[in-house]
Order: sequence, then C-alpha cells, then structure tokens
Amino acid sequence: MSLSEFGGCPQRSHGILSRRITLSEQIHQIVDALAIDTTGQNIYAITNAGLTVMQLNAAPLSIGSVTPGAGSAGNTVTIRGSGFTSGTAVSFNGTAVTAQFVDPDTLRVTIPSLTAGPVQIVVANLGGQAYFLDDTFVIQ
Repeated sequence: MSLSEFGGCPQRSHGILSRRITLSEQIHQIVDALAIDTTGQNIYAITNAGLTVMQLNAAPLSIGSVTPGAGSAGNTVTIRGSGFTSGTAVSFNGTAVTAQFVDPDTLRVTIPSLTAGPVQIVVANLGGQAYFLDDTFVIQ
C-alpha cells in the first residue's frame, strides 16, 4: 500500500482529491466495500485478500458541515470536519475569526460583521494546509 498527496494547491470545496491510496489488493465491487471510522484516520476495505485496514498518519483537513447554515454577526457557528488542531485558523470572506478548538473534528467561531450573503469559509492549519468551502454559510 502507498499513500501520496496531490499538488501543493489547497483543497477547494468538496470532491477534490487530496490523498490517493494504492492497494495491491482489489476492492470488491459491492455496496459498502469501504468504511471510514469517525476519526477519519482508519479506512476499512473488503478486498480479494479479505479485510484490509489502512491507517493514515493524520486525517486530512476538511469541512463537513457548518451549523447553523445562516446567521448574523455575533452568533456562534459550529464547524465540523477533520484534521483540526488547536492552532487551526478560520476566516469568513477573508476576515479572520477566533476559533475555539473543541476537538480534532469540531471548531466553534463567532460570526464577524460582514455584508449579507453567502461567504467563503477557510480553515488553515499551522503546517500550511488549507481547506476552502464556498457558499455553504450565509450572513443574514
């Protein structure tokens, strides 16, 4: 098994390939042949060799959800995803906000004063890894 990263450009929104895992085994073409644990660090696959377990050194930085999906300046927003650290920085449309690190999958932030409309949320770790999520949250 080998694991490689693609490019030096940050991830943009969902569906962008950030990791590639190559197996010598073949994954069965059945429903639910792959599963990822809640930490995002262990991947389980049903292959022609049986159960194959792949363990990543760290979960990739990503945003899975923003709750609530809309709000006004001063409201608290919960960002769920993976790969967060106590030094993860967050910005809304380029305006830095203070992020409260809850756990590697959860951050809480206070909405800054911005013009109403959809915003881009960016999370970035101290190592330079960044994840961009466009138009998922709306300032009211």
